[in-house]
Amino acid sequence: MTVNDRYDWSTVEKMATEIIIGCTTDEEKAMAIFNWVRLHGNHQYSGDIRSLDPVLFFNVYGYGICAYFAAAQTGLARAAVLDARIWEIQGHTVGEIFYDARWHMLDPDMQLFFLNPDNRTVASIAELEKNLDFNTRTEAFQRTFEDAHDRVRNEHRSKHDTFRYDIRHPRYVQYDYDPYLYAGWRMTYALRPGERIVQRWQGSGKHNDYRQTDRFRLNEEEPHKTWPPVQYGNGTVSFRMDPDQAVHVSAYESRNVCCSPDGLIVDTSQNSDEGSRSFFLYRRPLPYLIVGGSVSGEGFREGDTAFDHFSVGGYRNTQTDKQSFYQQQAAGRRAFTVSLDDFLYPEKGRYALEHGIRVNMGRYAGNFPSTRTGLAALDVVTEFQTHPRSLPALLSGENRVQVLHTSAWPFEARVTHTWTERHGIPNAPAPFLRSPEGVTDLIPEGIAFSWSKTAGAVSYRFQLSLHHLCLFPLSPNFDVDLKDDRTSFHAARGWFNPNTTYYWRVQAKSAYGLWGRWSRIQPFNTR
Repeated sequence: MTVNDRYDWSTVEKMATEIIIGCTTDEEKAMAIFNWVRLHGNHQYSGDIRSLDPVLFFNVYGYGICAYFAAAQTGLARAAVLDARIWEIQGHTVGEIFYDARWHMLDPDMQLFFLNPDNRTVASIAELEKNLDFNTRTEAFQRTFEDAHDRVRNEHRSKHDTFRYDIRHPRYVQYDYDPYLYAGWRMTYALRPGERIVQRWQGSGKHNDYRQTDRFRLNEEEPHKTWPPVQYGNGTVSFRMDPDQAVHVSAYESRNVCCSPDGLIVDTSQNSDEGSRSFFLYRRPLPYLIVGGSVSGEGFREGDTAFDHFSVGGYRNTQTDKQSFYQQQAAGRRAFTVSLDDFLYPEKGRYALEHGIRVNMGRYAGNFPSTRTGLAALDVVTEFQTHPRSLPALLSGENRVQVLHTSAWPFEARVTHTWTERHGIPNAPAPFLRSPEGVTDLIPEGIAFSWSKTAGAVSYRFQLSLHHLCLFPLSPNFDVDLKDDRTSFHAARGWFNPNTTYYWRVQAKSAYGLWGRWSRIQPFNTR
C-alpha cells in the first residue's frame, strides 16, 4: 500500500527508487542513500543475520549494528546502479560508494563521513589510512530519544579527537554479506477470504527475543546488545472461518470435509470400517517476523469410539517442526483457546516466518445412529513485528492511497486508517536567517551564523551544505540538533574554502516535540 506514491518498500529496487527521487548526479544519489539509511535505523542488536537484506532490515526491524547499516547502504546503492562495497576494519564495519571516479567512505551507523583537506571530497578508506589526523576535526552529534521502556538514551556521541577509525590494523573488503543483500526478499503476501491485517506504529511488547529479560538488563559496556528496541511496531493477521461460505474453505487446504449449517464437518458420504479421516489446514506465510499468536474455536464430536476424534496442532516454518495444542477427550461440543506465544516465540535460531494450524477430525462410520465430527468455528491470530517508519503515513490535506496487487481476479479490500490527530497543535514557525549572507570574509575566528528567535521554539536544527538544496551537509558537524534555544552557531575557519558558495538553513522544534518548516535556504560567498 502506498500513500502519495511513497512507502513501497516491497523490494530493494523500489526502495532505492524512492530514496533517490529528484537526484541528478551520482554524488546526490550516494549521499541521499547515506542520509536515508542513517535516519531510518537505530543502533541496536537484532541477531537476525537475514536482516542484512535492506528490505527485511527496514520493514521488520529498523535496528541493527554496524554491519547491518553498511549492508543496507551497499544493497541500496547497488540497486541505484552505484558501485558499493563493505569494509571490515578494527572492531567496526563501514561502507564505501564509488562516484566521481573515486571511492568515498560513508558510515551510516555512526552517521559519519570525513572530508579530505580540500574541504570538498569525502575521504575513502585508503585516504583515511594515509592521513589519520585530519578526521579528528569531525564530530557526530548524539541523537536523544526515549526507548520502549521510557528510558532516555543517547545513541552516539563523539567530540574532537575522540572518534578515530583504527584503519591501520588488518582490514579487508567483506564479501560474505553479499548472499544476504540479494536474497530476493519481498514484502508481499496474499490475503485470502476471512483474513484481515492490521499494522500499528506502537509495539505491544512482543518483539525479537522479548522474553529474554537478562538480555534487556542494561549493560553499559555493550548497551547496543542489551537494549530493547527503541522503536518497533506490531501487527496482526486475523483469520475467521465462516463455515457457511464454501469459498472460505476452498481457499485453504483440506481433505474430506464439507460445509454444513453446523460448521465444517467430516464428509458423511465417505464410509469405511476404519472411519473417515479429515483435516483443515490454515497456513500463514509472512515476510515479517512472527512473534506470537493464538488459536481459538469450537469443535464437536458425537461419537465416542477410538475413531471419533478432534484435535488441533500446528507447525512453524516447516511441517516437520510441529506440536500438538489441543485434543478433545470426550464426545460433545467444546470450545478451546490456545496461546501460540511459546511455540512461535522468536529467539536466535528459531525465527518463524510461516506457521500452520491443522485441525484433525475423525468419525467412525459404523456408529448407529450415524454420528458427526466437525469444526463449528475457528479464529487464528498471527502477531508479527514491523518497523513503524515503513508504514504509510498520512499528511495534512489530500492524500492518494493505493493498494498495489497482482491478482488476476476481481477483489475487494477495505482500508481503514486510524491516526493521532494533531489538529490545533502549533508547529514552531520557520526562523528568519540573519547572517551570513552575500559576500562573507574568511577571518581567523571563523564564521558565526545567527537567526531570529522563533515563538515557542525549544530547540533548533542547523544545516550547512555545498548543495543548493541542502541535500547533504558539508560535514556531519553541520547537520545538528542544537538541543537548546540558542539562535547562533559557530563554524571554524578551517572548514571553508575561499571563493566558494555555501548554503544554510534552520528549523525549530516546538514544545510539543514537532519540527516546523525549514527556513529559506540562504547562500553566501566566501572571500
